[in-house]
Amino acid sequence: MDIAMYFIKSVWLNSKLLQLLTLGPLSILLFVLFKKLYNAVRFILHYRSFPSKKSHLFFGDLKELIPSFPSLSSKASSTYAAEFILDQQAKNENEGVFVLWVSWYPVVSACDYRAAEAILTKPNHDKGSFYKFLGLKDGLVVSHGPKWKARRRMIEPFFSTKTLSSYLPSMKQSFRSMIKELGEEKMESIDMGENIHKCSLDIIMKSTMSISIESLRERKNEMIRDLDFCEKTVITRMLNPLLWPENMFYNSELGKIFKECENRIDHFTESKIKERLESRTELPKVNESEREMRNDFIDLLLNHYKPDSTDVTKSIDIEGMKEEILNLIIAGHDTIASGLRWTLFLLSCNLDCQEKLYNEISSSLDDDDNLTDLEAISKLTYLDQCIKESMRLYPPVPILARILDHDAQVGKYRILKGTVIIFSYYAIHRDSKVWENPDSFDPDRFSEERFAKIPKFAFIPFGHGQRSCIGQRFAMIEMKLFIIHLVRKYKLVSTQTVDQVKFDMDVTMKPKTPLTLKLFPRETLA
Repeated sequence: MDIAMYFIKSVWLNSKLLQLLTLGPLSILLFVLFKKLYNAVRFILHYRSFPSKKSHLFFGDLKELIPSFPSLSSKASSTYAAEFILDQQAKNENEGVFVLWVSWYPVVSACDYRAAEAILTKPNHDKGSFYKFLGLKDGLVVSHGPKWKARRRMIEPFFSTKTLSSYLPSMKQSFRSMIKELGEEKMESIDMGENIHKCSLDIIMKSTMSISIESLRERKNEMIRDLDFCEKTVITRMLNPLLWPENMFYNSELGKIFKECENRIDHFTESKIKERLESRTELPKVNESEREMRNDFIDLLLNHYKPDSTDVTKSIDIEGMKEEILNLIIAGHDTIASGLRWTLFLLSCNLDCQEKLYNEISSSLDDDDNLTDLEAISKLTYLDQCIKESMRLYPPVPILARILDHDAQVGKYRILKGTVIIFSYYAIHRDSKVWENPDSFDPDRFSEERFAKIPKFAFIPFGHGQRSCIGQRFAMIEMKLFIIHLVRKYKLVSTQTVDQVKFDMDVTMKPKTPLTLKLFPRETLA
């Protein structure tokens, strides 16, 4: 009898335990789903009162952003997104914010400096999972927390004054090679985009991996094409929630091509890192010029290389080095190229500004030797003003995204913690409440006297705070050197007016059609 009772009690207890083990995970899952549903409904109800365009009940504004939605095979044109966002910004200029709906998912757009200040002064904003769509893995642009802080400290020496000065000869070599290719004859029509991209990639490959300016031309051209495809595909993925899951995206036609581009870049980068690792034991045997050539971004990272360490805050492995090199190439190539294209276009449309710049360059720099002197270049104040005015009108990165870690108040609108918010630099930089004649090119806005009156958050082309662009000095120096070489050799005249040129907002701001120029060698104008 006792044995029977014991057996019954054991079966009963085991069945209860089994029920708990079964219901426990299920209860957790239900709780998580309920919490997500609750937050989704809370966000929908909260943001219904924000300025927004009347949208579709299920799709929201998706059909405006991607007319072909829900197709997974066709690429979204950033033209539609740009036109929609700019139209809504114009209609809600006095509100400072508006909401666009990605299906039932609200995204808040901040479109004036007061909104930017109210939000960006809050600490610890996360960049969000959208940035991983760029193919940047978990490098500096995407990572956060202790890893991001450690990697930023690790990389900062690459952008020191001493290190930047060491890259000036390579920049000079690339630009002089371009001038030689352009030649001495007048050109009636040329799109400088290809030249700019070529020089920009040459410089970033030289400074990161010591790949000489003239070598691997076909591989570099292939990389430019891969990077361009990836950038356009990123916009498609960001705007189409059906492509957010990894499996859905990489099984789509676009995702398969994107993966091929990713793999080519990844394999090339890894091969260069492994070559350097294998050659480290030979370093004492190489001559002085080879030793200097190796003082690059890979060398900097190798100072922290510990393949067996799992502590990402104190060391880096091959995967980590690939992440950071990839981040530097993507962030440092196309953004600089975009800034240069728009600056040359604006100077070619404003010949009085161009001549003023030419006179400054001619009177301040006597010969090529001065082009390797950072101090001499930094004294070209009007050049600095021209580039900044160009970035005000056409910011290389037109939109920045963040996920709020705190509630924020923008005027009468409260933006909730966890909200995805995009900052439209294009709208912020053209706010008529701040900038007089905001659509006009006027470099003197950035004179010391006039710029001192501009609110701090009305001009933020490199972002703000601890997550601002780490490479902004590198970018400014490269753009200045390129413009110096071109403007003192040629007079630039645009074949189009500013009103005729339209643009797309991809990851960077790009013209929809080539920005063609006429080049007149200055020696023939004397």
